[in-house]
Amino acid sequence: MDTQLNEEDKTTLLQWIGVEAPLSLLYKMSRDGCNPWTFHTKCDCKGPTITVMYNGNNTVYGGYTSQNWNSSSNGYFAWDQRAFLFKLRYNGKSVAKKYPIKADKCGYAIYCRNNYGPSFGESHDLPYFEKDISASNGVYQLNRCNYGNDSTTYIMGGDEEEAIYNNEASVRDLEYCQELKEYVQNFCPYEKTSVDKAKILLLGEVGSGKSSFFNTVNSIFAGFVTFQAISGSAQKSLTNTFRTYHIRDGKAGKMLNFKLCDTKGLEKEGGIDPHDFLYILDGNMPDKHMLNPDLPLSPETQGFVKSPSAKDKIHLVAIVIDATIVDVMTEESIETIKSFQKKLYQRGMISL
Repeated sequence: MDTQLNEEDKTTLLQWIGVEAPLSLLYKMSRDGCNPWTFHTKCDCKGPTITVMYNGNNTVYGGYTSQNWNSSSNGYFAWDQRAFLFKLRYNGKSVAKKYPIKADKCGYAIYCRNNYGPSFGESHDLPYFEKDISASNGVYQLNRCNYGNDSTTYIMGGDEEEAIYNNEASVRDLEYCQELKEYVQNFCPYEKTSVDKAKILLLGEVGSGKSSFFNTVNSIFAGFVTFQAISGSAQKSLTNTFRTYHIRDGKAGKMLNFKLCDTKGLEKEGGIDPHDFLYILDGNMPDKHMLNPDLPLSPETQGFVKSPSAKDKIHLVAIVIDATIVDVMTEESIETIKSFQKKLYQRGMISL
């Protein structure tokens, strides 16, 4: 059996995830060994990833998570509403079936522990390994799923649980692929703009996770968990300065060709001042400027950039929204975001 994804399989997976980016192979069991330590060394803190398994029944299946894998000594379940299981081939025939996570099971999407390989679901909904396993005639015998009375964490759509992996827990190979990191690593601004690094402003309500988003992106490329930006849960914005963060590819690697900018959150009182927001967009506000709603930035402020170049200006605004409260956002919150979007459109800018 061919133990690699064909182009049709890759296209199907990327359509399910909703991205157009090449897949990058991080870990391959037949090459790197069936060992939890090796798996975590190669795969922790890498962001969204795809796990693909190939068994002796010519069945190809696996799971996707948008969350990081981590080497926790105590073990924990990670929350992920975007996670899903999938089956691409069954007895050698193309089947392409996706199994989304149940709405009330998002808190059990994946299980992270230092002596486990990749594990999906509250009851290990796919075969998994929790120790070193040697191949026998090219086959690795993994642990079977343990559904018990709780069934699966994922919506089976009428299929039996074992139908995903064709009732065969042994695998000939397991691959762990990254769907976006390499694409971002190779990003370059359009050369005719004379901009060497794109500046992306993170905008959102207090508590939406702007600073946490930066910390996550920074951790993915650093290869370890970082907390460079102040983040947490509070009634008022924890970010009180305008910051421009560079992203380094690896501990001693080069700087990537984009920067993430963080500022105060949107709130009724004490949030980012609309005039300060325009100065940020236009490149007038210096890095590390202290944001004070009672003393907005002006051309007389020390450090004010009076003649900003294209490199100083914001090139894209990413609106960050807490997905857990999007259905209950107030009309006032929505109108506040729209009012700031309007200022972007007036400058011919776009937001994501």
